[in-house]
Amino acid sequence: MGSIATLTQTLEVSDVGDIVITTIEQDADAGDYVREIRVFGTATTGKAPSLVTLRLRSTTRQSLEVTAPASGF
Repeated sequence: MGSIATLTQTLEVSDVGDIVITTIEQDADAGDYVREIRVFGTATTGKAPSLVTLRLRSTTRQSLEVTAPASGF
């Protein structure tokens, strides 16, 4: 039987109101590390809607660290 594999994927998210990058936490069950990048829309009334969540998982904490330029944020 054949198989299908996603090799690369690009998402374009519009009307972004906020981006949250969570802290790195260790998964107690699996033992690896997890971090999420959460993208929210613009709040019209009440809480902003969640548009997309990217969950990153790695065996090392260092590989989930984010480095960004010192200015522009």
